[in-house]
Amino acid sequence: MSEVQSYLQEPTTAESLTTYWLAHSNRYLVLLALAKQYLSAQPTSVPSERDFSTAGDIPTDKRNRLSPDNAEKLLIMIENLFKFSVL
Repeated sequence: MSEVQSYLQEPTTAESLTTYWLAHSNRYLVLLALAKQYLSAQPTSVPSERDFSTAGDIPTDKRNRLSPDNAEKLLIMIENLFKFSVL
């Protein structure tokens, strides 16, 4: 049985994530590495500040009738353009 299947078959608990992964670190080595990567605290606020800065650049005098939904879609496109660009 894979780690993921074993993990998903465990009953849910109310313990904190830190407590859970300390207790089960020897059982789920691959999942532990993912948990450390994705559940850890962000070390800096730069990425979130960059998002707010980019979002502030979207509404301009020419885009003053842009709906919030379209502004959100435009922000997502701009952010992903740089992440997944092959150039």
